[in-house]
Amino acid sequence: MKILSAVRFSLRLRNPCEIRYARFYWDQGDVMEGSQTPAFPDFLESLVGLSIKLIGVSGAGRTAFLQRLRVAMGRPRYMKRIAGKGPVEMRFVPMLVVTWPDCSTLSGFIENFGEALMGELSSSKTRKDNFAYFRGKNGPSAVIAACIFLNLGLLVIDGGNRYALRSEANEILDFISNFQRRSGIPVVVSGTYIFEMAVMKRGSKGANFSTAHAAYFDAMPRPSPDDCKSKRRTIWGRAIEWHWKLGHREMSAPCPPFLSLVVWDYAFGRAQQLCEALNHLHHKILLYPELLADGKLNEEYVRCEVANRLRGFSETARVLTTFRETKHLDRDDFMVHADHLPYEALYVASTSKYLRGLTQT
Repeated sequence: MKILSAVRFSLRLRNPCEIRYARFYWDQGDVMEGSQTPAFPDFLESLVGLSIKLIGVSGAGRTAFLQRLRVAMGRPRYMKRIAGKGPVEMRFVPMLVVTWPDCSTLSGFIENFGEALMGELSSSKTRKDNFAYFRGKNGPSAVIAACIFLNLGLLVIDGGNRYALRSEANEILDFISNFQRRSGIPVVVSGTYIFEMAVMKRGSKGANFSTAHAAYFDAMPRPSPDDCKSKRRTIWGRAIEWHWKLGHREMSAPCPPFLSLVVWDYAFGRAQQLCEALNHLHHKILLYPELLADGKLNEEYVRCEVANRLRGFSETARVLTTFRETKHLDRDDFMVHADHLPYEALYVASTSKYLRGLTQT
């Protein structure tokens, strides 16, 4: 609701049919061609600072949430003027998702921006040459001007992780801050706990990020052995039961009572791994329907199948188990699996010393 409220509030003030905003709006065409950026209108100052951050461990469902939000926001479309003075028809882009570049450079980020816009505006008339003004020294200003001109409702930056903190991370953070301050468009930044902490420790570079409204996506807690028998099941137990029912057209296949605890032992409360495990079991049942008969889908079989499907997550699971039991990690394990670590893992004495290199670049 916070995100949708911010978008609604911003669009209500950024109305091209409103005479105070119209001149600023139409000046963006000159900015894209290299002219000086016009001053941000005083009456839009209340839009400065409309930033939201989605923070959590990797695999907890942030990207899936953004995908659902994108569906709710709708597709780009043309809006027609029904009253007042202004363009008869305007383009409206409800939401744009830009991925943090693997190279972590500003030029890479601007390139990703152009590709994201091409994806949203895809048509027979949209070509890569249409975004040539994104290149060069004027590229960042042209990007901001284009988003204003297209009436962008929400900008989302996804992919903030430990590897995003290299190279020109400060320049990208500066651009994100300037984008919000010069456009009034709400910005959502999605990242892991280590990304959040490293950004906030960069002083003025992370000032806007540290004051943004936050929503946290943590791993779901481990259920008790009796969770399946309880009338008030844990969130993990309810998620397991819901995903189980998705794979069965008939209600005659009850969710195995041991499934919740078995999957958690390999997925460690991550929504992404839960989906992978249940999807794998559904495919096995589809191929071998006899598994649902005569008790063949027992705990030993499920453990074997889930462990096999999530074997790529086994090293991360080992590191999470080590930290849970000892509250200590060696440097190599910390650096490789930092995006999967819970919030408290970044502040214990045994790991805090590993953060200096990340916060000082």
